[in-house]
Amino acid sequence: MITLRPFTISDVDAYISWASDQRVVRFQRRDPCATKDEALSYLQTHILPHPYYRAICLNGRVVGSISVKPGAADDDQHKASVGYRLAYDYWGQGIATAALKMVVESVFSEWPRLERLEARADLENKGSQRVLEKAGFEKEGVLRNDQEDMDDEMTTTTPKLITLRPFTLTDVDDFMVWAFDDKVSWFCRWDTYTNKEDLIKYMTNTVLPHPWFRAICHNGRPIGAIFVTPSSEERCKGELGYALASEHWGKGIGTAALKMTVKSVFEEMEGLERVEALVIVDNKGSTRVLEKFMTNIVLPHPWFRAICLNGRPIGAISVTPSSEERCKGELRYALASEHWGKGIGTAALKMTVKSVFEEMEGLERVEALVVVDNKGSMRVLEKVGFLREGVLRNYIVQKGSPTDFVMFSFSSTDAVHA
Repeated sequence: MITLRPFTISDVDAYISWASDQRVVRFQRRDPCATKDEALSYLQTHILPHPYYRAICLNGRVVGSISVKPGAADDDQHKASVGYRLAYDYWGQGIATAALKMVVESVFSEWPRLERLEARADLENKGSQRVLEKAGFEKEGVLRNDQEDMDDEMTTTTPKLITLRPFTLTDVDDFMVWAFDDKVSWFCRWDTYTNKEDLIKYMTNTVLPHPWFRAICHNGRPIGAIFVTPSSEERCKGELGYALASEHWGKGIGTAALKMTVKSVFEEMEGLERVEALVIVDNKGSTRVLEKFMTNIVLPHPWFRAICLNGRPIGAISVTPSSEERCKGELRYALASEHWGKGIGTAALKMTVKSVFEEMEGLERVEALVVVDNKGSMRVLEKVGFLREGVLRNYIVQKGSPTDFVMFSFSSTDAVHA
């Protein structure tokens, strides 16, 4: 009988039986465990506090493990990755397939926000690929040069205290804390609210139907708001605004919320290319937040370039290294709409892939994600020489719904198209 249960420290001997086996860890990112102390340390620091790490048991005996790792970013909470390991003596008996099916049947109900469960298998690991297919997973494509050698450190994720989410009317009491605060409204365009009824009307008529209005939450509780309002004249730009309860000023929360916003809003608001912010001259705090963002994010970025036409910036292009695998980076670019369709994006991409592999040490793969209906960006990538690898279903949340994206990649050994 196959069952799943949480691990305990007493499982260390069973764990080391496969964690020390080179045949089992061959396709893993970790080296084999060399000692029992090392296995104990990994159990205590990684497995026991993990949100979903289960022992695979056969008739009550631990013979493997299976884990589900949630997306690290706030806008990735709808997806998670699954991984599993099984002691070599139990391969080929359908145990991994059964365990994977149990996880699929339960994890979506246990994690209500989850929409997509993904897995990556080494191209040579045919057994794992068969297990995934038997469990109902669909092969979406081949990601070239996607992982580094196993002698690199394994990274883990920790829950974030600061998150963003859409408002609901049940947040009205928390909203009142800063909406009724003169210190906060002094720097905003609204007057201080004086009663709950007016605030409910504001939330109903303005906040809830707004295209991008988010609660800034600390440990799940709203302590402020941040929004990007699209221009009525030019859909390519939006105006940023935010407010934070005064008791939370000066703690880096505004800066953190702003970073999360600019990481997600360009994908969630179609056509958005520019976010601008107006700050009252007396509002030194907000000025510092914006300056910190430019100073801490844009300027020190390892590869963030202005796309210039006759010396004047008309767009930007960046390659951001993966936090988990330094051999790969994510490509993003934006171009002022008046310059679309002139071959400028294609030219900038060609220049990028010709230089970035030399300028970013260890980089072997540049990948780009494109919404399935963005045919223009797909054509640009294909003209440069990017390879279309597959469609990633329900991969990123846009406008509140998981959206399909196409994965493109360019390897350091690929040739740029003429």
